[in-house]
Amino acid sequence: MDVVLDNVWHKQVPLKVFICVWRLLRNRLPTKDNLVRREIISQEAHYCVSGCGKVESAQHLFLHCALFSSLSS
Repeated sequence: MDVVLDNVWHKQVPLKVFICVWRLLRNRLPTKDNLVRREIISQEAHYCVSGCGKVESAQHLFLHCALFSSLSS
């Protein structure tokens, strides 16, 4: 993980991109699974907004969700 952060922490990478990557790698993005864990939303509301029926996590949104992972490619 430190190698990835070293590559992202570069003069030409904007600070907001570095912060987003840092939060993604440390599972600190406000996904529904994190919000349920912090008891901000109910357990019933933790499904992906795309309607695929899976739990909304950072890994799901960026890698596995058919709708959202295609947007990041």
